[in-house]
Amino acid sequence: MAEAAERANPKRPDIPNLRGAILTKQKRYDEAAEQFNAALALDPNFYQAKLNLAEVNLRQGEYAEAARRYEELQRLDPGSELLQFKLILCALLSGDASRASTMADIMKFPGKTPAYYFARAAISLKMGNNEAAKKYFENVRKYYSEEECAYFARSLKDLDLVDSNPVDPAKLQGQRGKNSTNEN
Repeated sequence: MAEAAERANPKRPDIPNLRGAILTKQKRYDEAAEQFNAALALDPNFYQAKLNLAEVNLRQGEYAEAARRYEELQRLDPGSELLQFKLILCALLSGDASRASTMADIMKFPGKTPAYYFARAAISLKMGNNEAAKKYFENVRKYYSEEECAYFARSLKDLDLVDSNPVDPAKLQGQRGKNSTNEN
């Protein structure tokens, strides 16, 4: 289907972006990055491709590069809770839990999205405070739908911070942080 759309209009950046998203899902990150860069070659301002390229960097453990890309996007969208969340993950996974916590402290609360709760839960998990993480996951369910939480939950799972959907009520009992360390 993407090939047919591309033949009809080869200048559409959303086609290589879609291919890149599929490759990202398949964990074929180098190929995904090529597709996102192809989308940006067609439209250097294509926001979604820039966001997806930052996500590839994040998943590959290239936290400084991911943060740089997210910061660039944040200049275009300074109120984005999603970008704040991603920047917190970059700091956290690069080993700077203190910076991540400070960044979470300045997030708008309550926000329009569940980003704050998931950022706090990620920090708690990484610091080995599973009980606090569990409370954040329980509280987010009080204020946001499972649909609103899905992207953020998937982000934590994709980065191996949780084993499964952390806001699934059946899973809350056994949730743990796979990459937790005791930095308290």
